[in-house]
Amino acid sequence: MRERGPACGCRDATSPTPDDGARVFEWEPSLPPGPVPHARGARGAVSASVRAVALKTLLSGPEEGELRRAASRLPERDRGLLIELVRGVLRRRTTLDHVLAEFARARRLAPRTHLVLILGIYQLLYLGRVPAHAAVNGSVELVRGRRTRGFVNAVLRAVERAARPVEGVEAEGRAADLLRTAPGAGFLFDRPLFPDPKGEPVAWLAVQESFTEEAARLFIDEFGPDRGATLLRAANLSPVLTLRETAGSAAPFPSLLAGEGLRVEPVEGHPEPMYRLVGGGDPVRTELFRAGRFTLQGLHAARVVPLLQPSPGETAIDLCAAPGGKTAQLAERLAGGRVLACTLDERGRHRLEGTLRRLGCENARIVEVAPEGPVPELPNATMLLLDVPCSNSGVLSRRPEARQRLNPSSLASLQDLQRSLLERGLDWLAERPRDARLVYSTCSIFRRENGDLVRAALEARPGFRVDAEIQSLPAEAWSDGGYAARIRRR
Repeated sequence: MRERGPACGCRDATSPTPDDGARVFEWEPSLPPGPVPHARGARGAVSASVRAVALKTLLSGPEEGELRRAASRLPERDRGLLIELVRGVLRRRTTLDHVLAEFARARRLAPRTHLVLILGIYQLLYLGRVPAHAAVNGSVELVRGRRTRGFVNAVLRAVERAARPVEGVEAEGRAADLLRTAPGAGFLFDRPLFPDPKGEPVAWLAVQESFTEEAARLFIDEFGPDRGATLLRAANLSPVLTLRETAGSAAPFPSLLAGEGLRVEPVEGHPEPMYRLVGGGDPVRTELFRAGRFTLQGLHAARVVPLLQPSPGETAIDLCAAPGGKTAQLAERLAGGRVLACTLDERGRHRLEGTLRRLGCENARIVEVAPEGPVPELPNATMLLLDVPCSNSGVLSRRPEARQRLNPSSLASLQDLQRSLLERGLDWLAERPRDARLVYSTCSIFRRENGDLVRAALEARPGFRVDAEIQSLPAEAWSDGGYAARIRRR
């Protein structure tokens, strides 16, 4: 259930009403214009401790929670850099491995040496504020043994010599010797390293945007060459956090955040009080966060609960509740009502308890459920939230490791699980009063996990109808993609 993936974020342009029918509201901003200069020789430094912690975190197969814990143990000035190094390597892993293979000459590498090299290549090609000599020397310091240190030095020096920074028109072309690393910026290598963009356009795009070829083909087949390429590029943007205010105050919320060193901008047209973080430190370390005054939530995730149209005093079930962002949002809207939050195991319960306790949600109760069991009985329940496990294809900038799982086989397995959960939800809805509703949601942008799956299920069960849908595509650092449908009895 939702324990297998985090909440996502997206946004639609209008808030649907009960009589909207099956209208779809889609919101897709354009990519930000202008180049991002490399400044390979620019001033900047990565301390030895940051590189060492980044390497250790990557070797452990990092989850977001572990990455934040590792960052919290560093001086504040180094935390953002650690997160950028780890997320950046995960995000660009396919490209980094491809470049490394061209310079390592088929040598078999120990896992630690391999990671040290791609961490170094990432700094050379994608982290312009780090001088090349610092990226090379700092990487050499992470390995032991004279031969290994000499090998790491030789490979990274070779990459540095072979790659010439380019900007503007020269960086926007398509060539087998060009690596585009940011809008309007890239590196021109002294020889062809990449697939021929004319003969193998999907393979070339996959290496450029750091996806497997079969993952890139999923986007091209679904959205076409131009839009698919835009979405692949969007997955490589560094994400901007969005905050949801959870309790009102006499003082304006941005002013309260400013008192703790955070700068935010309001998100217009959203049914919830949402803000983009545009400056300051880590919001999780603020007193306002600890006091439950706000939570970190994506824009699509924050729209799913309003789609349920909850009213004070009603009762709801969240079948896939952990980590608890939507559960808490639902509990906030059900003053005098209650929420049953379902989780698969003790780990999920622990995550839910922490979220609900911090946000003061006393009307939510947690239960552990069997993965294949029916929806738990709860008298007078009129709402069921199914925030199902999915491919995370709409939140790849926030979940960089998820791109490695994108393939037709994994999507087919997910669809089986999604269909099973939806069928259980429809069984529950069939026994409810006519004012009951079910919301099915994902953080995927693929139709096969979203509208196509929902409509196929309802074709086999004509006693139900979709009366509202929302969806969006990610295209900016603060926007995510996702889908949600509200289902009722006919």
